[in-house]
Amino acid sequence: MFFAPFIEASGKKMARGTFNAISNVKIHTIAKEIPYVLNIMDKVDRLSIVKGSEHLMDITFDERQSGLSKDFRPDIPLIIHW
Repeated sequence: MFFAPFIEASGKKMARGTFNAISNVKIHTIAKEIPYVLNIMDKVDRLSIVKGSEHLMDITFDERQSGLSKDFRPDIPLIIHW
């Protein structure tokens, strides 16, 4: 179980501040060619490596059941969905 006290909905702390499972992790890289090690990692279940315009990690918890997201950019290159 994951706990995220920093996530808020409508300016209030969520009653449900926990997540049960990581559904997907997508890592965006600006590399022109994805290195061999990252190509191997791309074969791992629930993990994908993609070319993008910026370095970014996109994590989805609990199949995005609530339909909510939090974007932490520009402080850190992270977006989470739950």
